[in-house]
Amino acid sequence: MTELDVRDPEVLARHPEIQRELMERFRRPAEAPPAPPGAPATDPPAPPPPGVTGFVAGTSKITTANNIMPEPPQVDNTPQPADTQAGGDNTRPECYKAWRIDELANLPMPDLDYVVPDLLPVGLASLCGRPKLGKSVLALQLAIAVSTGGVFLGKRVKRGPVLYIALEDSERRILERWKQMGGPLDGDEALIRICFGYPPINTPEGLLYLQTDIEELRPRLVIIDTLARAVQGRVDWDDVASTTSILAPIHDITKSYPVCVLTVDHHAKLLRGDVIDDIIGSTGKAAVYDTALGMYRTEDRRTTLKMVSRELEPVELVLEFDGLMGCWQLIGNADEVASSEREEQVLEVLAEYGMVDSATVARELGITPQGARKLLARMVEAGKVECKDVTIKGTGGTKRVYSVRQGGNRVSSVSRVSSVSHVSRVSSVSHVAHETWETRETAPIDSFSRFQREQEDVGEEEF
Repeated sequence: MTELDVRDPEVLARHPEIQRELMERFRRPAEAPPAPPGAPATDPPAPPPPGVTGFVAGTSKITTANNIMPEPPQVDNTPQPADTQAGGDNTRPECYKAWRIDELANLPMPDLDYVVPDLLPVGLASLCGRPKLGKSVLALQLAIAVSTGGVFLGKRVKRGPVLYIALEDSERRILERWKQMGGPLDGDEALIRICFGYPPINTPEGLLYLQTDIEELRPRLVIIDTLARAVQGRVDWDDVASTTSILAPIHDITKSYPVCVLTVDHHAKLLRGDVIDDIIGSTGKAAVYDTALGMYRTEDRRTTLKMVSRELEPVELVLEFDGLMGCWQLIGNADEVASSEREEQVLEVLAEYGMVDSATVARELGITPQGARKLLARMVEAGKVECKDVTIKGTGGTKRVYSVRQGGNRVSSVSRVSSVSHVSRVSSVSHVAHETWETRETAPIDSFSRFQREQEDVGEEEF
């Protein structure tokens, strides 16, 4: 005997008698109710089609002379829980995952983990900039800070292993920069593995190596420097499908481990000042990243670091390269630095003229009168300058004038800012180290060694 699949249309087409029997059977009630007393006798059931001998006792199979056919499976349309639908009955692929909202609300959600607090969370991140701007220096600086638990751009970072895939710099250059930055040469002090060769990450072998290294090392940070050198063959970065097929598997890895994978990349030729739009390639490439960092050189030769992220508010920092340490130092938040420079310019104008009105300040600083009035009002409120109304001779009207607050405590300037280009008759504030009316705390110098950290007076809790 053979078994025929009654769900196969070809089988039913070859056996029309079985199809008729199945249709009759499904129309037939499960059990005929007993006839009431005195009811007329019903006609006996019609004989089965030729070749059909009836139902096998105790089963639900139709028996023919040549085969036994199983009953068509019954479909249960009862709604199932989300976890059952997600593959408990093996009806869905393993990649399918779904939760009811109440189940999702009860899941244990870990707090957002940071590699650098408020700047670089875990996930897939990108660091972009023009060639020779210092991206690799900043990346190595970050690697040293994380591997030793030091300070990065004024932020104390949590110590953890680092995997640094350096595909653009030689061993000699990396070691020279490492020593200049003060990185320790003890393998127990710096938890880092530096790879100068790696399988292409757009191949199955490369992805396997990357996932295996992350599984074994459990790094907090993986740096791929650069993304263009980490792939094999010619890649059309303007094609969304091509770029997504390279980055999406790496992004999936970051969702399974508490790690940040930072790729070092280049900016497009035409810069717009937008971190996302300036990443070389299509916007679909930028869309895969959780965090994007961009380094920019401004017209006044200053370097800014911009950050946008799915998890954080945008950040813009002003950096200055420290030639002695061979690393980047933090000047401060871009808005705060700009405001501080403006205020120092105002103080220098007041120091030269003694007493001026807002129109004079606006003319000397090259800003609008309304902007000058707002700036002066903020400085008056902060106690940095004072104002009074004076009578204008001949007209009887009054005019508000501003001057340096008398009795102020003059302190040394600790802000590292560039020269004041708008005030030509006053010395550059970067060289005037004696008279300012504002004290701004200098960001801590980046240090990486545990021995250096033990010598610091600032406690861990302040970071």
